[in-house]
Amino acid sequence: MQWLRRRVERRHNELFPRWVWCVVTSLGIVLVSCSGGTEARLGAQVPADAPVVSLVSVLREPRTYHGKEIILTGSVSGVCAAGCDFVLQDGTVTSAVYPSGFKVPKHLSGKRVRLYARVEAGTERPVITVLGMEPMHATR
Repeated sequence: MQWLRRRVERRHNELFPRWVWCVVTSLGIVLVSCSGGTEARLGAQVPADAPVVSLVSVLREPRTYHGKEIILTGSVSGVCAAGCDFVLQDGTVTSAVYPSGFKVPKHLSGKRVRLYARVEAGTERPVITVLGMEPMHATR
């Protein structure tokens, strides 16, 4: 049986020399590294025609935006362990927001985002449900 295993190994080495494995592995690493910078949209597409509203306005006058779908911008300042909600920060103002139909990955913490959201004026504070979310890329 030893002779058969050696023969198979020799045949394998003839078909796939080590340099081929090195090249294939290197290309795989490069492809994975390059694809890591692209962050995709989560949830629904953020519409271009929805009104852009500041978080301060929503928190001050929630009844004005009750039942409306708006666009909010800000930074993700904290994500719950399960990804079921996160804190949106716009300047010095923060609010908990709740994604609908998707979970928020923890790596978005600290990143600037654009949210497509629906506002419900609650009894104590507004409930902001995120329908769609996309990262905002820094402009140079």
